Amino acid sequence: MPEQSEVTIRRAGADDIETLVKLRLALLDETGFLPPEERVPELADAIRRYFRESLLSEEFLGWVAQAPEGIVATSGLVFLTKPPLGDHLSGAEAYVMNMYTVPAWRGRGLATELLRQVVAFVRGTGVRRISLHASAAGRPVYLRSGFVEVGSEMRMDWSGGLDDAAAALPQAQAAQETQAAQEADGVNKALIRRYYEDLWNRWIVDLATELIAPEVSFRGSLGVSVCGREGFLHYMAMVRDAFPDFHNTVEQLIAEGDTVVARLTYRGTHRGDLFGISPTGREVSYSGTAIFRIADGRITEGWVLGDTAHLARQLGRELW
Repeated sequence: MPEQSEVTIRRAGADDIETLVKLRLALLDETGFLPPEERVPELADAIRRYFRESLLSEEFLGWVAQAPEGIVATSGLVFLTKPPLGDHLSGAEAYVMNMYTVPAWRGRGLATELLRQVVAFVRGTGVRRISLHASAAGRPVYLRSGFVEVGSEMRMDWSGGLDDAAAALPQAQAAQETQAAQEADGVNKALIRRYYEDLWNRWIVDLATELIAPEVSFRGSLGVSVCGREGFLHYMAMVRDAFPDFHNTVEQLIAEGDTVVARLTYRGTHRGDLFGISPTGREVSYSGTAIFRIADGRITEGWVLGDTAHLARQLGRELW
């Protein structure tokens, strides 16, 4: 069962374009606007061009919900200027579009949270009207979020002129600061996930230069402490000698500020000396928790506590 606690809301970027195209096509399919199959590739190319150009120019602003397995929900925003109306003299409004959540993640509040951040962003710009066209499935989300039905569209307005916009600005700034922190947390989580999946599980040791700071201080799950990147690489070699198929499964990641905490399960086959124990050929599994500190996109500190007593018992040895 997916856990919402591992989902990060962040702004969409150029690296997300292919996923945005895929989710846009899924949205059109569900709402009955997907063309015949032979025309879908042409439509996909057009959508791809749109996102490439509009994300770069910021004519389209996108938000995504990032889960460990990828993007699971999205929302978008464009700003329009319409002819003035009696109750809306500026004609400026924001239009929400491209709201979509993959089926397995629905009912978990992702659309509501995406919409909340979009609304906070719009309020920070001083624009006083947001409109959208809702699907039957999305309508309850918008109603709960404060939108009202006006003709064929749904709308949210703020009244009170400049005083109201000024009052809303601190809230919008706080929301933007929260979003920036969430984006940083997402980047740090991605670094740690890459650290385990590529550096450890695939043994791509050349990545150590990119992921590990030269002055790193590290304590591994086997209880060995080292200093510096070279010491870290020696530790990796020791683990690999003992468990050539050593594999780290990330069960959970929690990020705050410059710190990421990981809950892990380690598995491997004992093929080399460890704790003075000769190779047994036994498959082992043990749990651990890791705390990392990150600076300038690299790991500067790592403290890992592994259940080495349980590991040793699986190898036929009691540590104490």
